[in-house]
Amino acid sequence: MATANQLRYFKVMGERNTGTNFLHQLIAGSTSGIEGLVHGSNDSVKKSTQGLPENLQYFARQRAIDILRKQEFSHNFGWKHARVDPAYLQQSPRFAETLFVFIVRNPFYFLSALFRRPYNLLPRAGDDKSRFLRSPILLNERDNICGTATLENPVRLWSIKTRSYVQTAAQIERALLIRYEDLVAQPDSILAMLAKKGAETAPSVQVPQQSTKGDNLTFGDYARKTAAYDYRSDHSASDIGFITEQLDAETLDQLGYRPD
Repeated sequence: MATANQLRYFKVMGERNTGTNFLHQLIAGSTSGIEGLVHGSNDSVKKSTQGLPENLQYFARQRAIDILRKQEFSHNFGWKHARVDPAYLQQSPRFAETLFVFIVRNPFYFLSALFRRPYNLLPRAGDDKSRFLRSPILLNERDNICGTATLENPVRLWSIKTRSYVQTAAQIERALLIRYEDLVAQPDSILAMLAKKGAETAPSVQVPQQSTKGDNLTFGDYARKTAAYDYRSDHSASDIGFITEQLDAETLDQLGYRPD
């Protein structure tokens, strides 16, 4: 088991738009002696697909990125947004030396963020959020959702990925499960959590202040937006009903995300 080995690495995992970059930077700046694992560059993929017809380039790049993440898996556990389980992570020889930090986010906020920033997602979101919420989506191989190439809608994406993080964090010794809302409300609370898992921590948490999304927002801005978030003003009553019906009820209850 991992507890018998020295802690040498950490790996942040979570769905898109859940604060994975922020959390990685926060841990890297607040610990010493452990290396944060991230995937490699995609520059070679972009170059190799430039000669293809334009309508094929996107799909060729995604397939090539899938292959890259699979090739890198033994070193960095591949795509940080993948669905996981213990057997999947244990395929890497670095498993026993790695602290896994899973981050999750309120599903209503996540779905709006995915609508605005649908990274690696097809079909494109368009300008109708209600339609987006009810539309099938195409999966990449690196999503690691076996047995299907599509999902009925992006709500199912949240349920499948988030359930995998909750269950895996409960099953392996060196793992943390963090809600984004709790992290931005009390970022210093992560120090005790990391120390309990064997990480050498700094005297105080080093909170990244600039946005990792390329905008002008600061950490304080994101913290205030998160504290003020109200799903009822973000989604129509019809959409709230649809989302709630599609979500995994057990996962909602475990994380305290069930709408009131």
